[in-house]
Amino acid sequence: MAAAVSAAGLATPRTQLVTSGIAAARWFTSSGLPEAVVKPLDSAGSDGVRFCRTPAEVRDATNTVLHSRTVFGRHNTAALVQERLIGTELYINTVSLDGRHKVAETWRYSKLVGPGGGPIYDYEEPVPADTGEARLVRDFTFNVLDALGIRNSAAHTEVMLTRRGPVLIETGARLGGATAPAVVERHCGMSQTALAAAALASPQAFDDFEDHRLTWSGVLRNVEFINHRTGHADHAAMTRVATLPSAVAVCPAVDHGDPLQPTTDLLSTPGFLYLAAESPDLVERDYALLRDWERQGLHTGDMAVPAGSIRA
Repeated sequence: MAAAVSAAGLATPRTQLVTSGIAAARWFTSSGLPEAVVKPLDSAGSDGVRFCRTPAEVRDATNTVLHSRTVFGRHNTAALVQERLIGTELYINTVSLDGRHKVAETWRYSKLVGPGGGPIYDYEEPVPADTGEARLVRDFTFNVLDALGIRNSAAHTEVMLTRRGPVLIETGARLGGATAPAVVERHCGMSQTALAAAALASPQAFDDFEDHRLTWSGVLRNVEFINHRTGHADHAAMTRVATLPSAVAVCPAVDHGDPLQPTTDLLSTPGFLYLAAESPDLVERDYALLRDWERQGLHTGDMAVPAGSIRA
């Protein structure tokens, strides 16, 4: 992917494919980069992704990848060591029909760095189409799709806006995951899922959709749950979260009684929810309250706050 996009004259992170920790550390040392990202060559959901600052950290992270399996159950035979990009990370959900591309949604990521050195998804907020950010990544993303030969498919593209401009993180020729299309449509009139359906069933409706005029109503935030304790999933957590005044959709990723470990990546989150309101203050208040509940043991049933209590 990176090679094809780079050959088209588009920016990608400096990258090295390695098959040993020693080779990874040697490349990092010679690269002169202040930080690197180590990740599996073929996996998903931030599996095995680690941020590293020293050759020893790069070596150890690479060895961890090479001695593990992907989320699909396959052995890792190689790893990627990449320049860590610094900037604003966005994802762009598109649909393409016969080489004609449309943006259904653009969102801005907020991520945390976990205790193990990997990214933890925090929340995402939509980016209106008429902003400079959205226009910049729209053109860049369309060029990426052309470079990769994506002509008839949905695609989920992640881009970092850096000081040198947009840089590709990755593209998947698929629908974006962990979304509630009905919620997105309620707040902007379109979702990637609906646009993909239009491309299949009503090509004229696809062509008529003016993606550069896409606007969002109110304040919307897609928040990933973060579990802090080892235990078992407590379904009462979802009931409690639904009492937040701005909660409009609660989407659990675990069943009651499932074993839970502290969240370290996207795969170990207990689910997500959407917060929506006219006031950004209400969304921010409910978000802060959720994070406080989680620190108290919300997802494993350890917190002492009575169900239904939503006082900050």
